[in-house]
Amino acid sequence: MQNSIAPSAAAGVATAQCGHLISVIQSVQATTHADAADALALIMAPESGFDVDQKNRLASAIDTKLMGVQGKVVSESKTQTHVHLEHYYTATLWTRHYSHCDVVSLLESIAEFLVGTLGIRTHDEMVRRDAVAIATTARGMDLTPDEAYNYVEKMRQMMEIAMDTIDGFRGPMSYPADPQSFIAAYPNAYAPDNGPVASKLEHRALLFRKRQTPCRSNHGLLMQNQSSRRKTGKQLPGLKSEQSASEVVYKYILGHMSASSANALPSNVTDMFRKAEG
Repeated sequence: MQNSIAPSAAAGVATAQCGHLISVIQSVQATTHADAADALALIMAPESGFDVDQKNRLASAIDTKLMGVQGKVVSESKTQTHVHLEHYYTATLWTRHYSHCDVVSLLESIAEFLVGTLGIRTHDEMVRRDAVAIATTARGMDLTPDEAYNYVEKMRQMMEIAMDTIDGFRGPMSYPADPQSFIAAYPNAYAPDNGPVASKLEHRALLFRKRQTPCRSNHGLLMQNQSSRRKTGKQLPGLKSEQSASEVVYKYILGHMSASSANALPSNVTDMFRKAEG
């Protein structure tokens, strides 16, 4: 006999948990957009147990908290924030993500969409970071922090070009979790036959990629890898110096990189072997 919760009981638990979480969110004294994005990813997950109405209520509570806690900063900096980009993309833009166009052309299309359709004209840098994370996740790109940061900077350039060349409206300072709420406030933002569709990405994979994509406010990843490169000795041809010893061993075992013997692997790998033997 399987242990399971009756649907009515599960609904009751979700309702109680939703109310409890809203109280917790309202009691938080301070938060960040990154923390809010992490919380929303968990709430919006299919396995969270919350229905659509509960998810919208929780997302609204988080949005309200962000606006309240950071309202002064937003007012002074006049930057727009958007932590729900993947839920705003159209079918056309998703198709572009999975097409054979080069990454720079893709970023150009994303910038034009963010500026022309969503009205993001004075954006927070995390918008650029998230756009790059979505693009690289969709394409299954395995980037070093340096490479990811370069794409974030390229996205900044594309956004600046789009803002200079595209006339249009300016959207809200903070975008709601539900794109339909945005459409209600800006009914002409999307083309009639090309509205937002469900995200094409697995939310945990995207959340991980966001955390691994550096920008100025979370550049610790980049600095850490720059430090490791300064300390790393001679590398095998084509080997990314910021790879950890465990990553190198993993690729060597799977045959994704070649070496005449284990002793020919980088010094950080052989050092790891010596420590293990000792």
